[in-house]
Amino acid sequence: MRPPHKGVEADNIEEMYKKVHAAICANPLEKKSQKQPPKEHKRFDLKKLTYEERKSKLIERLNALNAAAGTMTMPRMMTSEHQN
Repeated sequence: MRPPHKGVEADNIEEMYKKVHAAICANPLEKKSQKQPPKEHKRFDLKKLTYEERKSKLIERLNALNAAAGTMTMPRMMTSEHQN
């Protein structure tokens, strides 16, 4: 269940509709919005990266992770002679 909007309750909905209907009948022209249009279009479909661009981004991320890790080192892979 959604919370009620400011000032809108079940008791005053009919009154509100009558008031809005009267206002529309008095001035049926559509009012222009005061909102500013967006400055630039948002892109949700990012442009495809080339292999070299993806590779360089991966290297940058890995370098950042290694720099953040500081003195931590990765454990050495166990060779066949160290396994039990």
